[in-house]
Amino acid sequence: MCSILPPEMLSYGNVGIPVPCLEVKLIDVVEAGYLASGSPSQGEICLRGPSVIRGYYKRPDLNEDPTIFTPDGWFRTGDVGQWNPNGTLSVIDRCVRF
Repeated sequence: MCSILPPEMLSYGNVGIPVPCLEVKLIDVVEAGYLASGSPSQGEICLRGPSVIRGYYKRPDLNEDPTIFTPDGWFRTGDVGQWNPNGTLSVIDRCVRF
């Protein structure tokens, strides 16, 4: 869980705001046309924090895969998100990785 949806922000189409113990960022998915620098900001949802997996048990092949974990410790979810004007996050697509 990386977000909460307070009652005052309740609306359809968003997953809420990030929980305070996590960092959430969007990175570009250029091949699908999603840019974190765009308006609205869109891209693959990446998570980092004490409650996020840091690696798979006895799976160095996956732990060293940059399509799953970035070198600076971000977990790439594979979901494409969009920041909304009220600070909530919406999941709008899924990344296809080969």
